[in-house]
Amino acid sequence: MLKAEQLVGAWKLQRWEIGYSDEREPSLPFGEDAEGTIMYTPDGYMSAVLHRRQRGPVSTQYVREAPANEKAALFDAFMYYGGRYRIEGEAVIHIVEHALNPDLAGTEQLRNVAFDGDNLILTGEEKVEAAGLTRFHKVLWRRAP
Repeated sequence: MLKAEQLVGAWKLQRWEIGYSDEREPSLPFGEDAEGTIMYTPDGYMSAVLHRRQRGPVSTQYVREAPANEKAALFDAFMYYGGRYRIEGEAVIHIVEHALNPDLAGTEQLRNVAFDGDNLILTGEEKVEAAGLTRFHKVLWRRAP
């Protein structure tokens, strides 16, 4: 049985890979050198950020004043969400309160949990109804020093 104490702390992203039910090649959404951190607190909060190592630059001093295409590129290279979490069996449920993608806010994201030494492996499925397929996410994290 998974215990919250096993998750509590900070974890650094090692790899985010997506497999597909139509058996196409897996993808790495933010590349081989993606960066990120996921944190779990003892009082039941979590926060996750993943991004391309190389983002930007923008052509203006303030990002809000950047051209729309530059803002879109920044959005495409960054993922964030946070909120509360709970444990169910061998899974953690992320209860999303805040997210860069507003469609995630208010959802619950089930992540199956496995450990391999100092590594945390979170896996989950995502139905893409418009495409008629399922995406299989596998995110490998290493406990932060």
